[in-house]
Amino acid sequence: MGETISYSFTVTNTGATTLTDITITDPLLVAPNGSLTGGPIASLAPGAVDTTTFSGSYTIQQSDIDAGTVTNQALATGTNPDGDDVTDTSDDPNNPTDEDPDGDGDPDDPTDTDLPDDSDISLLKESTFNDENGDGFAQLGETISYSFTVTNTGATTLTDITITDPLLVAPNGSLTGGPIASLAPGAVRMAMVLLSWRDDQLQLRGNEQWSYDPNECDGNGSIIGGAKRQPYRRTDREPCTRSGRHGDL
Repeated sequence: MGETISYSFTVTNTGATTLTDITITDPLLVAPNGSLTGGPIASLAPGAVDTTTFSGSYTIQQSDIDAGTVTNQALATGTNPDGDDVTDTSDDPNNPTDEDPDGDGDPDDPTDTDLPDDSDISLLKESTFNDENGDGFAQLGETISYSFTVTNTGATTLTDITITDPLLVAPNGSLTGGPIASLAPGAVRMAMVLLSWRDDQLQLRGNEQWSYDPNECDGNGSIIGGAKRQPYRRTDREPCTRSGRHGDL
């Protein structure tokens, strides 16, 4: 956010009479996020073109980034020699659709500005051995606490964020919480779950952990994310210190 879109305006007198007091209005280019400067054009002869009088600027909002585009349309108004208003809705010369909703033979396509998005997510998974009897070793029934930190590292708002982990399933593990309904860019959420030791886990799973990126949708409904298996750099028989992160997912 904070970046801007610049708008230029080309006003052409397509009629047979001179127009005076020509102004432009644009509902997007108003405070606090937009501005439109210049004008009015005092007089414009038939066939004359003005490309320098009016200019506009708009500061991009998060909702625009999530939508992936900014759409707007301006209205030009001038006065003919009889004192009557002459108006035209703006057309985007880069839009080949050439829609003509008012049927006057003059295309009136809105101006669409595409905004390249950057959707990304980060998941950190940390573990702590809970030495319930305090002997410094792992026994059946003792647990491991896992904390998850989900961060939106992209530029779009993410929705419906979930986490899956093949280790944290019944009967010895559980993963609770979620989905995260919405996570804005830069926002962080944390959660903690417990896993009970089982005899074959002491022998077969003590040296590794699975770390899964969550499945989530970006602002355009696209699914991103993936999974990685990472070494667990702790020896089961070494004494451990209690620690952990707490929060809600």
